[in-house]
Amino acid sequence: MLTPVNIITLGDYIDYGMALVAWCRACPGPHREVDLALLAERLGHDHRMVEGELKLRCSRCGSRDVAVLVSPPVAKGAGGAHRW
Repeated sequence: MLTPVNIITLGDYIDYGMALVAWCRACPGPHREVDLALLAERLGHDHRMVEGELKLRCSRCGSRDVAVLVSPPVAKGAGGAHRW
């Protein structure tokens, strides 16, 4: 039987191989995987990932209307030309 786990902190996302995929709702653009290692450097490995708390900005248009989805890891090289 599988044991449920709580994935609460940024470190938990990294440790369990989860990914955050983001996309801008204001401009047409590809879905991009958020760089969790870079985010952990900035916010800390123990930063709690509360829904709606992560404020990202689109590097293409500057909008903060960015949707985020938790997913299994995304294949490297997938997506477009801008970062979050």
